[in-house]
Amino acid sequence: MLFLLLMAMSMVGTAQTLTLDQADMDYAPGETVYITGSDFEPGETVSLTISHIEPGLPLIYHEHTVFYATTNEEGSFNASWYVNDVELNTTLLLTAEGDMGSLVSTVFTDAVSVTPFNIGVQTGVLTAGNPGTVTYSCSVKTTGNPDGATVNLAITGLPTGVTFSPSSFFTEKNETKTFTLSLSTTTATPNGIYSFSVSASGTDITTANQTGTLTIGACTQPNNTTTGFTGSPICAGENGILTFDADNTGFAGPYTIVYTDGTTSWTQSISTAASTPFNVAVNPTSNTTYTLVKITNAIGCERTASFGKTTAQILVKPLPVGSASPQTICSGTATSIALSSTIASSTFTWTAAQQSGATITGFVDGSGTTIAQTLTNTGNTLAGVVRYTVIPTSPAGCAGASFTVDVTVNSTPAITTQPTAQTVTYGDDATFTAAASGTPAPTYQWQVNTGSDWTDVPSATSSTLTVVKPTVAMSGYQYQCVATNTCGTATSNGATLTVNQLQLTVADPTLTKTKTFDGNTTAAVTAGDLVNV
Repeated sequence: MLFLLLMAMSMVGTAQTLTLDQADMDYAPGETVYITGSDFEPGETVSLTISHIEPGLPLIYHEHTVFYATTNEEGSFNASWYVNDVELNTTLLLTAEGDMGSLVSTVFTDAVSVTPFNIGVQTGVLTAGNPGTVTYSCSVKTTGNPDGATVNLAITGLPTGVTFSPSSFFTEKNETKTFTLSLSTTTATPNGIYSFSVSASGTDITTANQTGTLTIGACTQPNNTTTGFTGSPICAGENGILTFDADNTGFAGPYTIVYTDGTTSWTQSISTAASTPFNVAVNPTSNTTYTLVKITNAIGCERTASFGKTTAQILVKPLPVGSASPQTICSGTATSIALSSTIASSTFTWTAAQQSGATITGFVDGSGTTIAQTLTNTGNTLAGVVRYTVIPTSPAGCAGASFTVDVTVNSTPAITTQPTAQTVTYGDDATFTAAASGTPAPTYQWQVNTGSDWTDVPSATSSTLTVVKPTVAMSGYQYQCVATNTCGTATSNGATLTVNQLQLTVADPTLTKTKTFDGNTTAAVTAGDLVNV
């Protein structure tokens, strides 16, 4: 009867079409069917009827929904229908009948599906003769199951002695279910690569199929080459490096090797048959020998003896410890800093920088075994300090910890206050003053020139010189100050001493004698010469 109805619709409206939005024409409860009609009469009112198709009953008893759409000027329309939860595992007939004689129909379904269905890759290793289990991460999405559904699994293509689990599982409504498929072997399972097929089915469920691959390896003992376990020399404190080189014959990677230093054992993954360097688990602090304990390949085969090469040694080269003595020099002179190390024939590099005090020039970065640089203190009041930061390197190429050495650059004296000429009258003292800067602080020595040359004034070692009651005969003497420290001397200008005569006048008007006392000559004054004195 359905066939006759479809034939009648086809004869009435051969030009009209109905298109649904899903290519597989299968909808789950809760989804919406989007309908497009075309090639109807423009402005035509179209009656849309959805009916269940069930065997043995006339279609009139299965009408489910009637709704309407009006075509546009091109004769097309769009409509939609929501699939209720009761529409489960059934076939539905969609009929479109226009009021201008158009008639067309199509069918769609609402069944439980288990797609997409995915099987992951093998996790784990199986070898022939060794029972074991591998797993696969799987997922399946069920749609059209309002109350949930039980999915049954069946597998074909597995070799002898392989079992699987689970055989079934329950999924909730429209759930993406993840599960782990386990395959277990026995000692009778042969090696090989097997492609197997998994089917997922159940009551009112459209069966889905997916394939996977099972690999069972033959057991060939892995090994390394005759030079395939070596150590590299390192400087103390660096990462220890071992190198493993697998025998390429039958390489099934990755390999896992176990090695020991005699006290502790560690594991290391080797992903390629090529020579593979790797850092040791704990860096050695002294020369250390490592021994291979076991090599295991990716399919679980292992070797515990008769290695291609069994031991490897890492030589730990010591670091040099450098030292040097600080120096104090005078401005304009050269340093002579001998650099030494605990390891003979070490070389040195250094950087130089102003550390403190007065500005110093002449220092540069460099290398060698002696720092010899002429340094200049550009000031006169402070010492300046230059710091050299030195790195020693042993003949084996190992750089030790840096150390520092300071050079203090003193300044030469400079006269900051010049003595000035002094004029006094006989009987008075004459005082000269001078000042000088420099590091270390300078000492003073006054000198006098009486007409022929400069000579030291005894005990005149302060910045002030006092000449006690100079005579008129000393008039014209010159005095200078010499400032001295460990870096040199500075001499002041000469200052001239002038001594005037002292005049003594008798006040009695009856006397007309005048006597002069100049400290060099004697004038006799009698009692008769003085009145009222």
